[in-house]
Amino acid sequence: MKQIVVVPNKGRWNAAQLRKEKMSEIKVTKEQVQNIIAVSKVDSVKLGEKSTVVSVTLPNGFVIIESSSCVDPANYDHELGMKICMERVENKVWELEGYLLQERKSKLK
Repeated sequence: MKQIVVVPNKGRWNAAQLRKEKMSEIKVTKEQVQNIIAVSKVDSVKLGEKSTVVSVTLPNGFVIIESSSCVDPANYDHELGMKICMERVENKVWELEGYLLQERKSKLK
């Protein structure tokens, strides 16, 4: 099993920032999503002859699991499978952070 652990980075908004800035200007940014992924624990494994499964444990302990497969085992490429899975993880983090921001905004009204 391949394991990647990286060091923390900054870039998340907080409640004080939400109160100070115009709520319409607060948004989830690519940098924010990348920073969250950068401090997450990533594990990957090849399953069978043609599938990659990636588990990403976010800093708060929430786990996202994604998978990718190819049709022909001769075409299997673990790095490509990881890339596909990590793109899906990034999209999921966008979705989760968007939900969290919407929740925080709704409580400030």
